[in-house]
Amino acid sequence: MAMLRERFASMLDPYIFGVYEQVIEKGDDIIPRVFGVSNSELSAEKVTGIGATGLMQPWNGQVYYDDVDPLWDKTYTHEKYSIGLKIDRDLWDDAQHNEVRDRVQRVTLSVHRSRQIHGHSVFNNAFTAGAYAGPDAVALCSAAHPYSPSNATTQSNAGTSALSVDSLEATRIAMMNFVDDRGKKLLVTPDTLIVPPALEMTAKEIILSTDRPDTADRATNVQKGSYKIVTLPLLTDSNNWFLADSAQMKLLMKWFERRKPVPERDEDFDTEMLKWKYVCRYSYGFHGWWFLYGHAVT
Repeated sequence: MAMLRERFASMLDPYIFGVYEQVIEKGDDIIPRVFGVSNSELSAEKVTGIGATGLMQPWNGQVYYDDVDPLWDKTYTHEKYSIGLKIDRDLWDDAQHNEVRDRVQRVTLSVHRSRQIHGHSVFNNAFTAGAYAGPDAVALCSAAHPYSPSNATTQSNAGTSALSVDSLEATRIAMMNFVDDRGKKLLVTPDTLIVPPALEMTAKEIILSTDRPDTADRATNVQKGSYKIVTLPLLTDSNNWFLADSAQMKLLMKWFERRKPVPERDEDFDTEMLKWKYVCRYSYGFHGWWFLYGHAVT
């Protein structure tokens, strides 16, 4: 009997791990495209905010030492998530193999979809403060980002313009004028246009067309090839769009993997139920805003 039960489990294991590999390991995952992904061995990861330094000074007989002001700290606290699957051996014995495989695929897709929703949530809540605020206590995209905890001067990375050739250019210029806590330009390099599916065609027309799509005489499109396009399928607003500095984005948006959702199996001897579970721990979010400019279009 024990050998038969183990044979039942061994027949399902390769399929379950195969689905896991295709859906989670090799599936369409937006997380590494927009987050800096790191493993963690702690219960939480703390990022300490440090202000900018000044410029180098002429040599005056010794090294010039500058001071930096503290910015806001951010703690990424790992949350634990789980979902499981129970399969009665009778299902397999009765040749209900398709139903078993369908259940396996659905629960694995649930793991994948949960992580994708969490990854999208940073952008879906980009204009919302409160629980979604950044370390500076305002939304990721806000017109009121203070320079530092000790400097209440503000700057903005939020607009309301619909996506167009002109609004994209205005946003690029605005990002290149972002400043640090000392009021010096940050040297931001906008290179990635982030859109929902409803704006993907518009984005491609703007970025990939040889001629400008918005002019009657089809003037030369000087923005051709200037940006990468990232389409996020789970964005909840079909009009909102974002421009990002991709290098800064992966430095300032973090996803920490404490425990990856690898399938694990157990068996109940008395009920002949095989149980697979996915348990994972991770944290995600942002600890700086200047990689992004967002438009909440009404």
